[in-house]
Amino acid sequence: MKTTQTNMLASLLNVQAFLQTNATTFAGVVTTGTKQELDDAIVTLSGHASDQAQTLIEAQGATQTQESLRAELLQFHMAPINRIAKLKLTTAPELAPFLMPRSKMPIQTLKGFADGMAAAAAKYSATFIAAGLPTDFIGQLDAVATAMVNANTSRDETSKRRQGVTENLQAMLTMGRRIVHVLDPLVRKVIGKDPGLLKNWKAAKRVPRTGSPATPAIPAIPATPATPAAAQPSHTPTT
Repeated sequence: MKTTQTNMLASLLNVQAFLQTNATTFAGVVTTGTKQELDDAIVTLSGHASDQAQTLIEAQGATQTQESLRAELLQFHMAPINRIAKLKLTTAPELAPFLMPRSKMPIQTLKGFADGMAAAAAKYSATFIAAGLPTDFIGQLDAVATAMVNANTSRDETSKRRQGVTENLQAMLTMGRRIVHVLDPLVRKVIGKDPGLLKNWKAAKRVPRTGSPATPAIPAIPATPATPAAAQPSHTPTT
């Protein structure tokens, strides 16, 4: 989650903790449907946060797989065909399909280059096999190129799914803040003029604007009356 989203969620958790810690004082609030909506929103948010983290891991894994397959395709399948073609097919009418593509071109474009190279190499398969490539070198090239495209597709689908999860997360966070807005006057009515509870309630529902996560609210502790200073005995100056 983004820092702002993390802080929003932490604030909702603080509000929940504040009400649970002071459940006796706010008995009329914690039993309301609004408080239950807050609890339900937090449960939903926890699920969204977990889904968001999982989709990020999946997207990163798919990206790593895609790049690994790209490197394998170029280094171990296309490069050998390219080099053998330069050595053995100098009299071939068209060598363009055997040229090496740029390594960082889009996946679909690279797949097109690989397909073209495979089709051209099929016409001279005996030459490539005699030069040292396996008998199924074209099938191996096709398999790696297809796996690379599939990994790219998986990454794109996971990224779209993560975007949807992130949007749902933000929407639920916004809903959670609206629920707190409804709870606010109910809580303040019970607090009355208790400065300790009021201070902690404000701290619980506040969403930090800095990069630091919201700090958990602490139940109010009554102030200890100051002990009067002992009276000092008076001394009459000696004349």
